[in-house]
Amino acid sequence: MKIRREELADVMKIVRVKEVMTRDFPTISSIMALKEVTNLARNTGHHGFPILDDEGRLFGVVTLADLERSIQSGNTDRPVGEVATQAPIVAYPDQTLYEVLQASEKDYGRIPVVDPQDPGRLLGVLRRHDIVRAYRSRVAQKQTDER
Repeated sequence: MKIRREELADVMKIVRVKEVMTRDFPTISSIMALKEVTNLARNTGHHGFPILDDEGRLFGVVTLADLERSIQSGNTDRPVGEVATQAPIVAYPDQTLYEVLQASEKDYGRIPVVDPQDPGRLLGVLRRHDIVRAYRSRVAQKQTDER
């Protein structure tokens, strides 16, 4: 059975971020040294992390690409907060995956999910993996329902 393009968009329009986000994603402190973050990435296999400030609020995000650029330039003892993307794109739990995907033309591997009433409060992370898994699950469910 072949799924049409408009059916794909329909699938994304019914799945909410809160249904598929990763709630217990590792976070790092804005004062953590670049070399420590690099080791954490290596040990966990994650390609980026949400960064929290000293009050536990979302400070920004850092990716492997950010780390690699910064490490090549020298000082690996610098705090990750100096190379972080501050004010990153965020998602809200009640948004659909379609709304999140339409919010930016860039392709993100992970998007912080925050409380809409308190945008500094990190609730989880929406990963590309979460979106693909939700999509495949809904398409398989749709195909089963149509049989």
